[in-house]
Amino acid sequence: MRNAASPSVILFRGATPRNPIGQVKLLIANLAAIAPSIERGAVVVLEPQRIRVRSLPMSPL
Repeated sequence: MRNAASPSVILFRGATPRNPIGQVKLLIANLAAIAPSIERGAVVVLEPQRIRVRSLPMSPL
C-alpha cells in the first residue's frame, strides 16, 4: 500500500477491542475487504458488526 494514491484513515468504533492486539485481529480479519479502498484513499470505520467505507477526498453534502 506504499504506492497509494492518497492517504487513508482507519477508525475503531463502538465495542471494538481497546487493546492493540484485539484491534490488529479485527483489522486482519477484514483487510481483504477494505484493501482496495485503502489503496485508493478512504476513511474506514471498523465496528464489531459492520464496516463503513467513505472514499477520499470527501465532498461536501
